[in-house]
Amino acid sequence: MDVDGVIYVAPVPEGPIRILTGSAAEIWVAVFTGTPDSVVERVALTFEAELIDIRSAVEGFVSGLLADGLVARR
Repeated sequence: MDVDGVIYVAPVPEGPIRILTGSAAEIWVAVFTGTPDSVVERVALTFEAELIDIRSAVEGFVSGLLADGLVARR
């Protein structure tokens, strides 16, 4: 659920609820609207960052979403 730029996510029914803001919210949206390769590019563009500077952080965050059962590979 997106409320004023804050995204609330949770694996159902186990929980807990996670609150995503800022770059975390942008990564969440990018995961569902783009391709795996475009996620880092979208975040870099949004936050005016260099791909090389953010790639490992973005990929690490996405790996955490996968590990927590919040997203799945297609």
